Amino acid sequence: IEEFAVVHSDHLTLLNIYRKFEESGCSSSWCDSMSLQYRVLARAKEIRKNLHSVLLRCGEKGSVISSCADDDAAVRRCLVSGFFSHAAKLGNDGMYHTLRGGGVAVFPHPTSVLAKFGAPAEWVIYNEVHLSRTTQIREVTKIDARWLAELAPHYYNVKF
Repeated sequence: IEEFAVVHSDHLTLLNIYRKFEESGCSSSWCDSMSLQYRVLARAKEIRKNLHSVLLRCGEKGSVISSCADDDAAVRRCLVSGFFSHAAKLGNDGMYHTLRGGGVAVFPHPTSVLAKFGAPAEWVIYNEVHLSRTTQIREVTKIDARWLAELAPHYYNVKF
């Protein structure tokens, strides 16, 4: 849905959708009006609640759990921490190439905001690979290449 789109991140687009869902009071009629699946967003809310409980249980006594609010770079850095092995770089041929695993040529899935809006990002991370006529990556987010070496030095031996 274009009104929620963050042109450099499917993940942040999904986060926008979730935030609007919460603002609606987690309304199923709001989901219907936006052509979104209430069941999926309700499940996301349940997972978030469970993760929050784990953080409270496992955190140091008296520590505060805070949000990064609108700091999208912080969210993208966090994504790199988790998906560092799923990184790709835009090549001169206009295709993305995975950094590990032989430099496989991949394309953002047609539903990705990166496939629909703006100029392609030079570096991305992604959640999964989908095989069809082409090898497509899903849930794609633009990143700063330096974050790979900084956040996953055990995986990347790169100097920038």
